[in-house]
Amino acid sequence: MIKDSVIYSSGRSGIVFRNVHNGSIINSSIVNNDDSGIFLDSSSNVTIANNEVLRNKQSGINIFRSSNIIIKNNRVTNNRMGGISSFVDSLKRKNRCKFSDGEMN
Repeated sequence: MIKDSVIYSSGRSGIVFRNVHNGSIINSSIVNNDDSGIFLDSSSNVTIANNEVLRNKQSGINIFRSSNIIIKNNRVTNNRMGGISSFVDSLKRKNRCKFSDGEMN
């Protein structure tokens, strides 16, 4: 779990979850990173909630080969490559992504 953190101007993605199962990113600021703000790869059962994900050079939140991801009450704005990018396998029925509330640009 990453909670109540500030990740600012890292040389890569702000937060990377690779092969993480049952994790969360909560109440954090992920700002001005050289890649995505949050990057998930081959992960499952991850909650991303109540974060500010701003001004990153790629997507604010990038989801790759992951499933059962809940994204709620985040402010995701002014990221160069968009707010939320999702690259999951073609069997989307096996993947569940929820988006609610918050602001997304």
